[in-house]
Amino acid sequence: RLTLAVSEPDPNAISTDKMEKVQVAGHEVEKFLLKDSKTGQVLPANLWMPDATTGVKTNPTLMVNEKGKAALVTASGTLSASLENALKAGSPVLSIDVLATGEFLKDASSTTRDKKVDQFPTYNLMDTECRIQDVLLGETYLRERFGKPADMVGSGEAGAWVLLAHGLAKSSHSTKADLSGLDFTGDKAFLKELFIPNLRRYGDFVTSIVLGRDRPVSITGVSDESMSQRLAKAEDSVK
Repeated sequence: RLTLAVSEPDPNAISTDKMEKVQVAGHEVEKFLLKDSKTGQVLPANLWMPDATTGVKTNPTLMVNEKGKAALVTASGTLSASLENALKAGSPVLSIDVLATGEFLKDASSTTRDKKVDQFPTYNLMDTECRIQDVLLGETYLRERFGKPADMVGSGEAGAWVLLAHGLAKSSHSTKADLSGLDFTGDKAFLKELFIPNLRRYGDFVTSIVLGRDRPVSITGVSDESMSQRLAKAEDSVK
C-alpha cells in the first residue's frame, strides 16, 4: 500500500461535471467529468446504461483500456463484445480516460510532467500510480452511484493497472485483468511501462492479489509459472 501511495477515494470528495446524455446503439450514455476534490483528479467518463427492457440487474462494471473510452466502441459505432455482453446482463458500465489516455492525448500538456528533475520518483507519483488512483476513483463512484460494489475489468496495458488496484479496492466486487502477454520473468516491464520504485521488491501483482484475496480475481493473457509459484507461496504465508 505504501509503495503504491494510492488509496480508495473519500466518497464525499467525488463529484461530476458537464453532464450530457446521448443515445448510442439503443443505450443511454451519460458523458461527464468525474472529479475528486481531494486529489484534484478530473477524468473524462462515459456511463453506459442497459436498455429500458433489460434494466439494471447486477453489479456495475468499470472497464479500463489504455486507449481509453474509445476502446469500447468501433469507429462505425459498433459496441465491443465485452461492453455489449455486460449491458445485456443488466450491468451499467463506466469507461474512463485515465492519465495520459483518450481525451488527455488531445492536449498532452495537461498531463505532461518534467520527470528529468532530480529525484522525481521520490517526491512524485509515477504515471502508473496515477492511473491506479484513477481506477479506484471509477470503482468508488460506481459503488456510490448504484449502491453495489463494482466489477473491475482491465484490458491491454490497463490490465496491469487494474490488477495493481485490486488489492486496494477493498469495496470492489471482483477483478478481471487481461495482461496481454506481459512478461513477468524479468524486470524490463517494471523499469519502463510499469515503473514504480520498489514495486518488484514488495511483490508487484502477487502482493495485490493476496491483499485482495477475499474478492474474486481472474487473470488472462499471461503464462508465467514463476508467478504461480510466488503466489502459492505468498498465500501459504498468510493462512
